[in-house]
Amino acid sequence: MIALIDKLQTLIGDKKIEILCLIDNKCKSIGEKRDNLVQASTGKYIMFVDDDDDITHLNSIYSATHFNVDVITFKSECLNADGSTFIATHKLGNPIEHNCDENGNYLDCKRPPFHNCAWHNKFKKFHFPFVSYAEDWGWIKQFVDLAETEYFVNEIIYKYN
Repeated sequence: MIALIDKLQTLIGDKKIEILCLIDNKCKSIGEKRDNLVQASTGKYIMFVDDDDDITHLNSIYSATHFNVDVITFKSECLNADGSTFIATHKLGNPIEHNCDENGNYLDCKRPPFHNCAWHNKFKKFHFPFVSYAEDWGWIKQFVDLAETEYFVNEIIYKYN
């Protein structure tokens, strides 16, 4: 966790970006932790990076925050169990695709914006379910259809392990 925070601080530099971290020794569900972080946040946008994931850079996302859209979307590089990777393109209106090869590995696909995309703080009023599985979709599905505007960054920003 410390390595991720150090990396984020380096990527942030002098940009006005708030980092919130919650460590609780597994006393709370993932949904409850995420909800606590959303409610504590004071920034214009909310985005999650878990300790086993990575961010390639923040410049494009930070620049996009000046457009005042509902969600900032981008591409994610995701890891299959065998170590191969695939690209998920997150955009409003995208279905949840589960394209797989003959070995069951995911292939490049489209996905709606998930919790790793940057959501405008107007969606703070929606709460994560207090569960530890599918909590991200439980949160997003409450308002994804209400989101009208997006800024798409055509780059891999997030690496999901």
